[in-house]
Amino acid sequence: MTFRASVKLAMLLLAAILVLTLGGVPLIGEWSLELGTLVFLATAVVIAFDHERRHFSAMRQLTEGLAALREERDDTTRQLEGIVYLYGRLQPELPLPPFNKATIKPDFAERLAGEVLSREAPVIVELGSGISTAIVGLCLKKAGAGRMLSFDHESKYAGLTRDMLAQQRVSDFAQVTHAALKVQRIGDRDWSWYDIDVSSLPLIDVLLVDGPPRDTQALARYPALPLLYDKLKPGAMIYLDDGRRSDEQEIARRWQAEYPGIELVPFPTQSGVIAFRKP
Repeated sequence: MTFRASVKLAMLLLAAILVLTLGGVPLIGEWSLELGTLVFLATAVVIAFDHERRHFSAMRQLTEGLAALREERDDTTRQLEGIVYLYGRLQPELPLPPFNKATIKPDFAERLAGEVLSREAPVIVELGSGISTAIVGLCLKKAGAGRMLSFDHESKYAGLTRDMLAQQRVSDFAQVTHAALKVQRIGDRDWSWYDIDVSSLPLIDVLLVDGPPRDTQALARYPALPLLYDKLKPGAMIYLDDGRRSDEQEIARRWQAEYPGIELVPFPTQSGVIAFRKP
């Protein structure tokens, strides 16, 4: 019921009580006037409190709605700033692939590009390919040195990413390998993780953990650090995407407990990326 409709109903109710009170005097005596007055006043108080509650509830909803709009505006501005940075810094020959809900966000892409460009001939390993692969490839192409190795457990998406790299002309710097998931033992538990010959990997400057998807198993991305930690160079960065999700937050807690030397790096992004640095 709308506020205006509730006011009309309240006025009708009070009017009905008043009419019944006055009309009852000739029939049952003056005491009906006192009783009716008490009922009228009690009803008026209840109605006043109810409307006050509705008023505060409406104001609270309005305030929350305005706060959400401001947050959405600020996030949209931040994402646009990220896209502007990427085009200005990387100067791609062709438009960048479109960002969407399934890709990394522009603010993360900006920070990732800055990290890659700050290193000399870096090696980047990525778990789960996509637009991030192309952006890192563009960074390496601009620097003229470095190498990105991306692994995807679905051949379809690995192929789409290869097409993206070819379109951006960065296939010499970034490669995608289809690595199906297989059972691997870590501690006392079996995990489904990429079929990668870890021993053949070069030492890693930046590790980007954006897979496997969480629908493959609980804490799906946990194996990344136990299996690749020894391949990380001192000072290497580890980025765990989708850090607002409960699984990723639990993974981060486990990593910190099991590798107390790693440093949690403040890294505010829209997707809540959790960043670590190896000491």
